[in-house]
Formats: sequence, structure tokens, C-alpha cells
Amino acid sequence: MKAMNEMKPLLEKYFSGETSNGEEAVLHEYFMSDQIDDEYQRYIPLFEYIREAKQNTEIEKASSFPKAGNRRRLYLLSGVAAAMALLAFGLYHFAHPEPTFANQKSFVIINGAYSDDPEQVHYYAAQAIDRYFEAERAGLEDTRNAIYQLFKAIDDCLAPFDAIINLNH
Repeated sequence: MKAMNEMKPLLEKYFSGETSNGEEAVLHEYFMSDQIDDEYQRYIPLFEYIREAKQNTEIEKASSFPKAGNRRRLYLLSGVAAAMALLAFGLYHFAHPEPTFANQKSFVIINGAYSDDPEQVHYYAAQAIDRYFEAERAGLEDTRNAIYQLFKAIDDCLAPFDAIINLNH
């Protein structure tokens, strides 16, 4: 341990930020001992605070990161858990398939009465499809007639101009 008369220049270096790690270790060792000069008693709380902060930081570092063996075990257990979850999910969906149209029986409601007779279902479905296409055809006919009327009106409006054009030729 350094003599007490060597502490003053070392403290001045410390507070100006010019000490090496070894010199700081000497200071910390001095202030943790029982042989502190009365002149330097006021620095004890500072060095105690620094020592406690270092210990807390070391404890936090040690507790925040799992050791390599624990990390491997954690990865292995997470992989096993993920595989088990996928297996359970797959088995559940294999045992309980979602209903599809192939699994469902066709039916119709005629005048409020339920019927699942395939012939009736086919007959009423065909009728509904025919009515749909008939309405589509009627709509197309109406559209075709409206376009014809529009072109005829345009033709009637342009007729006087045709006469003028034909006179010039």
C-alpha cells in the first residue's frame, strides 16, 4: 500500500482523469482499509459508492445473461416446445377437418318447407339458373335496343350534313 503522503498527488491525478487502472486500484484499496488519514476521510463515501455501483453492475451482468450451458438447454427446450406445438396443431386439424361443400348435403326450401331430395334440389337450382340467364338476356336486349336508338338519333341529327356533303361532290 502506498504511503499516506503519496495519496494527495494520486487523488489529484484521479480527479483530473489521468490515473491508470492500477493507480485507481491503489486508491480503492486505500479507501477500503482502516488506515485512512483524517485529511482524506471525506472521500470515503465516494469510493464506497463506486465500489457498490461496480458490485451492482457485476451482479446485473451475471444475472442478465444465461450461462452457455443454460443457453443451449433453453434453445433445445424452445425447439422441443415448438415441435410439440406444431405436432398438436397438425393432429387437431387432421382429426377435426373443416367442413367443405363436399361434406355438406344440398337442400332447398320450397314454400317454407325444407327438402333435401336431390331431384328437387337439382330441379329448383336449374330453374333459378335459367331465370338468372333469362334476366341477363333481357338486360342485354334492353341495352342493345338503347344503343340502336342512340345511333338512330345520331344518324337523324347528322342527315342534314350528309346532304350538304353530297352536294359538294
